[in-house]
Amino acid sequence: MKLNIIKIIIAMISSCIFITLILHINSGNYNTYNDFNYEDNKYEWAYDYIGIKKRTNEGDGIRIAILDTSSNYALKLLNESVSFLQFPEKIINNSELITHADEIVGIINKISPNAQITLCVVADKDGIVYEDALKRALEWIELRDFEIVNMSLTLSYYSNEIANLLYNLYLKNVTLVASAGNDGKNSLDFPSSLYFVMSVGSIDKNGKKWINSNYGKELKFSLPGTNINSQYSNKIYEGSSLSAAFLTGIVSQIRHDKSDINNVELELILIDMAGNEEHNIMTGFGTPKFKEET
Repeated sequence: MKLNIIKIIIAMISSCIFITLILHINSGNYNTYNDFNYEDNKYEWAYDYIGIKKRTNEGDGIRIAILDTSSNYALKLLNESVSFLQFPEKIINNSELITHADEIVGIINKISPNAQITLCVVADKDGIVYEDALKRALEWIELRDFEIVNMSLTLSYYSNEIANLLYNLYLKNVTLVASAGNDGKNSLDFPSSLYFVMSVGSIDKNGKKWINSNYGKELKFSLPGTNINSQYSNKIYEGSSLSAAFLTGIVSQIRHDKSDINNVELELILIDMAGNEEHNIMTGFGTPKFKEET
């Protein structure tokens, strides 16, 4: 009898250790995205879908902070328009592979090539977000003049401290863009779940909600997030991280043309660009697209 009790206790302890480990990993993990080798799918449908050829500027003077992993390719290829900061210094990327940040920076740069991008490293090469690093980066951003913060990342828990820092930025008229998450669930991951954040889900090339994109009443918009060509390799990717980058690029265009706009007015313009005044939990207000000037 005592032996059985001991076995039960050991099993319970083991389970707790396992659960704690999983929660720790998930609490730091942000949107994963799958990659596939491809031969024929080189058509960049996503940029045509948002009407990139109808954009009115190249984002000159717009300052964008990207909270993400380190970069191996974007910083080398776009060194005049991308700067780099690390929070904290202990986050080291020893990999020479293409990183998550490389793709996010690449998409935003393709839409607004003259925007000034600052990559704030708050996650390691595996996508583990350090909350203290995120906090320090947001505090640093608050002291500077950024128009947009791109967060192609999620946390599996709510952080009151992070939420307050983001709200302070919102009050300074900084536009906050965040990915909804890739679990296919009826709720958005933090921080996209905050009402003052531009939450972004994913659609496919047919304009349908991507099956793994999170959805819910807080979702604002949905942008391309499947079969996205890599800027640096012969691969394609998927995930709401990429969708958030597309919206960030679009927002930079609007904020360039309307420098005195506030976040409420910006959201109304995006809704008008989406051509869908009715909100639904699956795709929000839809997909903002560039249109010909009338």
